[in-house]
Amino acid sequence: MLQQGDIVITHLQSRKLKIGKPLHQGGQGSIFSVESQSLVVKMYHPSLLTTSQAGQQLSRLVNMVKEGTPSPAFIWPLDVVTRPGLGYVMPRVSSSHTSLLDLNWKGDCPSWGIRLRICYRMSQAFAALHLRRGYAYCDLSTANVMCDPKSGDVRIIDVDNLTVDGRANVLGIIGTPRYMAPELQRASVRDPCIETDLHSLAVIIFETLLFHHPFLGDRILEGPPHLEEKALGENPVYIYNPRDKSNRYKKYDKFGGLPPSSVPGRVQQLFTESFVDGVANPRLRVRETRWQRALADSLDNLVPCTNKKCLFQSSFLDGRTDISSCAYCGSPPKTFHVLKFYGQRSEVLRTKVVTGTEWLSAHHCKVDQALNFKPDMACAKAEVDPQYGVTLRNVARESFLYRAPGGTSFSAFPPGKRVVLRPGTRIQFGALGVEAEVVK
Repeated sequence: MLQQGDIVITHLQSRKLKIGKPLHQGGQGSIFSVESQSLVVKMYHPSLLTTSQAGQQLSRLVNMVKEGTPSPAFIWPLDVVTRPGLGYVMPRVSSSHTSLLDLNWKGDCPSWGIRLRICYRMSQAFAALHLRRGYAYCDLSTANVMCDPKSGDVRIIDVDNLTVDGRANVLGIIGTPRYMAPELQRASVRDPCIETDLHSLAVIIFETLLFHHPFLGDRILEGPPHLEEKALGENPVYIYNPRDKSNRYKKYDKFGGLPPSSVPGRVQQLFTESFVDGVANPRLRVRETRWQRALADSLDNLVPCTNKKCLFQSSFLDGRTDISSCAYCGSPPKTFHVLKFYGQRSEVLRTKVVTGTEWLSAHHCKVDQALNFKPDMACAKAEVDPQYGVTLRNVARESFLYRAPGGTSFSAFPPGKRVVLRPGTRIQFGALGVEAEVVK
């Protein structure tokens, strides 16, 4: 057993690292801080792996280090430790982060905006992982997702259990109860894969937004333990299945959670696809890119509440153009405008709530752009002017066009300039740009 002050030696960089305080001990090994560095070391228990398995795990870890992380969200191996035992070096998760398990069930409920960002960033990270050589995470659960409750930043730990190209991980990890796919739960499929990851991701998104489990209805929660095992594997029935009401969840007062009507219809539809169609046929499970789009659109449709003590801090517009009060505390909403974006055939592409602090990204303003929320990819920024109210500034390098309410022709809207947002204002966002109208 390593002690504080002991030295470990890395395999690839031949670094000598002095072990600091022990941070965690689990079934696979122990995690230690590294003195004077923002690193940690995970050392496997000597009895965990046979000589052959240790060789396989060493090779796997070396390949992961050489390939590098597919996303900054993953706490990825930076080097492999071979002396005095097998382990690996990884970045240390910031103390501002807590497990999603604690955030969902033990801590204060973050706002809709934070929870949607957590779900979006998880989806984004797993999209990148699954594109990398067929990696599957295998053990996705809320315990392995660390997040910042103030920003929604996400870090995903325990990546040493990955499968690669459909080959089972050396440590034999197949999932966590309540999160693993039904086919793994009932052992009709032996090894985890990308499709089983997609089920786990959908369950976590469901729990993070609605605070209960998609397969545990009232009858299951109030019944003997064997009913839960059957509901998770042998006979999984979505609690809001539109065609099967045998496993309904209604006792929110007793068991907690929110009804599905609490989230936008597009997210509700993806839940149905995941837990009805995706259970019947894993190939129909919702891919990460569809989650990202639905979650980004949901973020665009949040109307902030004026009550600083409101638990959710906002309501969803979800197809409407106005709301008179917060859906959760009844307080008035903040003053807001609604931008409706149209495609080349005048079809509505999306809507966005604007209060005076938002950025319009390329995927808002241009045709067929990938989601990108970086400020340097923005087309425009909403700003509050003391005299005129909410304005929109052109922060692109090209000129746009705008038409004032009641106007008959468009005028130039060059970079750096602003236009006042009033109902009826229309903006054309340059080459390959969409057209937006202020509808409120």
